[in-house]
Amino acid sequence: MASHLLECRAGDSRMEIYLMLSSRQWSNYISGVASDRGEECCRIIAAADHCEILPGSKVILSQSALFQLFIERCDLIIFNEHRAGREETDMFDTQVQESGVPIPVQYRLGAPGYAAISYPPDRREYLDSQSVYYDPAAEYGQSTSYIRRNGFSIQSDRLPMIFLRKWLAELPTRCYRYLMSPEDLSALFFTKDMPNRDCLSLKAFAFAYTTRRGKKEVAYGNEAINRFMQFRELLERIAAKREEGEPVEPFDLLDFGAYDELIKTFAIDGRTQPSERSETASEANAQDSIHKGRTAENRSADGCGE
Repeated sequence: MASHLLECRAGDSRMEIYLMLSSRQWSNYISGVASDRGEECCRIIAAADHCEILPGSKVILSQSALFQLFIERCDLIIFNEHRAGREETDMFDTQVQESGVPIPVQYRLGAPGYAAISYPPDRREYLDSQSVYYDPAAEYGQSTSYIRRNGFSIQSDRLPMIFLRKWLAELPTRCYRYLMSPEDLSALFFTKDMPNRDCLSLKAFAFAYTTRRGKKEVAYGNEAINRFMQFRELLERIAAKREEGEPVEPFDLLDFGAYDELIKTFAIDGRTQPSERSETASEANAQDSIHKGRTAENRSADGCGE
């Protein structure tokens, strides 16, 4: 299956392959295994865009925890029902529904060659009004539903990639004005999003921010604007950490009162000496996850895009 996906990626530069590896598989890759199967696995790992070492064996890591990892990190899941069986497929389907993450799943895969690999549209296609995927109202509904489902508390290291990308979409100019008064705030939720005027990120923030504030607390004005800018800054940090294959510091993304301290802490971390950062990142990568960054020469050699 992994080999088939790599072949599909050669024809679609947007596709990324994210591998979940056991510590044994990673050790075999590092040491180099002479068997035919070992060589094939090493080739797949080397060609992947991202690799993450699972925290333990199947005995330690539960099936639901493994499913959750894929739901949070992928844009599309191809689930081999033929191999897994009906019972496991039903368990996975239930977990996808309960997660509230709008992730497409392809079932009933008899063999890798039969996979209808259609890479899900990225944010640019969602913003294309001529695209069949353009549905900003649905995106807002999915965002608020997910926030509600999680009790207005979302852990940074558990934020699904789908929402991270959508909430980091470029904002229209002067959108901050919607946070200046109660009237503007009300008007925001009735604003129809259009290409070049997509306020999903602001709407998702405003929905959570106004709900978590007490009824007697002011939920607009300069403080609201400042919190929104910090919200975007924290999202960018999560995205950067994942891109580098580094573990994301756990914090509640919707605990707006903790933003000042978080930003201050991250700023201090950013001033750490380069040698210390390098050593810390190296240790974290070896224990938690690995980002497979490849140069243009590497990509040219294996014939695959990023």
